[in-house]
Amino acid sequence: MIWIREIYIEEALCDISLSINVMILSTFKKMSGLMEKHTYIVVGLADIFSVKPHGKVKGGISQVDRLKFKVYFLILEIEDK
Repeated sequence: MIWIREIYIEEALCDISLSINVMILSTFKKMSGLMEKHTYIVVGLADIFSVKPHGKVKGGISQVDRLKFKVYFLILEIEDK
């Protein structure tokens, strides 16, 4: 479970060792105060497909229990289940 600003995310995938974090576009739209920037990055996924992110967010604060981390997110436009 992760808190990002006032949004609680029950299930999240953050890989701190690689510094690549992914956020779906629908979650990004729920947040206020985050600035999306254009990116030219192409991400290779585990299923061999490549995807071009919708954008990126720099400098968000993620809280896991009492610990706070400065994180960067790539925003992907994928189906929200």
